[in-house]
Amino acid sequence: PWLRRYALEHENVSDQYLFSLRFATGIFTGSDFGLQPGFWGERLFVVFAMFASFIFLSTTVSKIVVMFNQMKQENIEHEELMMQFKDFMSKGGVPLSLQQKVR
Repeated sequence: PWLRRYALEHENVSDQYLFSLRFATGIFTGSDFGLQPGFWGERLFVVFAMFASFIFLSTTVSKIVVMFNQMKQENIEHEELMMQFKDFMSKGGVPLSLQQKVR
């Protein structure tokens, strides 16, 4: 039906594929894709695909944020541990040349 609606039924298969790929990409990225769903099944698919892509994207962004927060926390813990080592070595009388080798 959409081929007739947009007068694409006489186009070659590669052009039809590019039009459908543009439509699908527009659904998942939330951009204006120029083609509109014509009947209830197409509209239902578009709504479902947009909702699913929103859930997928928000989950992915959440995982990225959690990963960066974990990396930051590990870095903070490492810096605190190094400060404790340096404090221990300076109070324990460890020579400065050995203290500088601890990273």
